[in-house]
Amino acid sequence: MKTLLKFSFLLFLIIFLNCWERQENQTTAPEIPYYTLSGNITDIDSGELLSGCYVNLSAVQLIYTDAEFDGATDTTDNAGAFEFKGITPGQYNMIIKRDQVDVLTKAIVVEHADKIVNLESPKALIAYEKYEPNPSITFTGFCWIASQTLAAVGMWQEHADDVALWKLVTGDFNRGLEVLGPGSDDPNPSSWGLTYLVNYWTAGSSTTGPKIYALNSGNGYLQGETSVPFPIRDLTSDGSHLWATVSVGKIYQFSSHPSVIENEYDYHLGNPAGIAWDGEVIWVNDSHENLVFKYDENMNVRSTYCPVYIDYAKRQFTVNGIDYMAFDFGGNLWASDGYDLYVFEF
Repeated sequence: MKTLLKFSFLLFLIIFLNCWERQENQTTAPEIPYYTLSGNITDIDSGELLSGCYVNLSAVQLIYTDAEFDGATDTTDNAGAFEFKGITPGQYNMIIKRDQVDVLTKAIVVEHADKIVNLESPKALIAYEKYEPNPSITFTGFCWIASQTLAAVGMWQEHADDVALWKLVTGDFNRGLEVLGPGSDDPNPSSWGLTYLVNYWTAGSSTTGPKIYALNSGNGYLQGETSVPFPIRDLTSDGSHLWATVSVGKIYQFSSHPSVIENEYDYHLGNPAGIAWDGEVIWVNDSHENLVFKYDENMNVRSTYCPVYIDYAKRQFTVNGIDYMAFDFGGNLWASDGYDLYVFEF
């Protein structure tokens, strides 16, 4: 009898422990929840709902380690809407393709609820040409002076203490290496931006503060300098005025001489870099946001672009870190990150 009781007790204990283990396993592996991620895509300038945009969603890090997500795609409908179902909590990356070009990348966090994400899409600004000038030069500004020739300022690595003015010929960007200025008494010369209005003009800093330098149009030597309130990022000319992007989030319109600031405009994002004149209006780019803005005659943003380079193999690359821009005589926008030159065609 005692043996039977012992056997019954051991059997009960085994069954109890087995049930406890199963219950414990259930508490450590909770059911994975699934939600819906949806939204609309509109044009960033007009607010128009955009149909036919390709939306790609990929996982960065999921909260539930047992969850799986191999990526998903959708295309916006006539109402500009997209939708992804079966999305688990975590971090995701969303890429928007507009007119077959990647124009927007957005980090998305999905928590324990359905999520709606409404996005504003820029247009694509496409470069099909990319030039890599002399590797010993770091460009800090350039402008076009003839149909096949541009002038550029930059640091020459063989003479690290020299700021040089170069003349570069389209198709042979290694030609014309002349150290022409803009010399100053500063032991640490610098130069940012370059434009042409009777003289060459470039900006920099000296021991007495930020300056704009005038360079002789014939030989490039320093002809004069003017103090300005804040450091200049880039320069352009509309034929009668000098324009500049300013480090404190401003756009200056000077008279024909930088001693007089005729108009001062607040930059809407706070970090203007390159500036260019297309013959009618001003263009400015933001190197942090990787966006290019076309303004209207009243200096309001008319169009917003994402700069994209498409190479010979049709691979797409967002052009990051543009600091300097200029239009050529054919109406194409040239931009530089300090090393490469990109040609954006319209």
